[in-house]
Amino acid sequence: MDLDTGAVVAVTLTGGTKHDTKTLEDTLVEADANIQKVRNDSDDKTTKRMAIQIAEVVADKGYHSNDVLTALEAMEVRSYISEPARGRRNWKASRT
Repeated sequence: MDLDTGAVVAVTLTGGTKHDTKTLEDTLVEADANIQKVRNDSDDKTTKRMAIQIAEVVADKGYHSNDVLTALEAMEVRSYISEPARGRRNWKASRT
């Protein structure tokens, strides 16, 4: 969902056996493709100025994992994902 407009930009359905951390990438790919299609198909100048790619992601703690956060960082996507209560993290040590 685009937080500025409330527009739903992607809906992906997965079975109940697939963990949230394994579904976020598929949803982002779908959302990015949909946004680019709207951007490319539009004659509206404002729409043409929409972002080239998704810049930020907001998700609940079910999507929080080292793999998700490092993948988002590699894609240069800023994340706002609640961290589950599991004590302080040592990110420097986990990047090795």
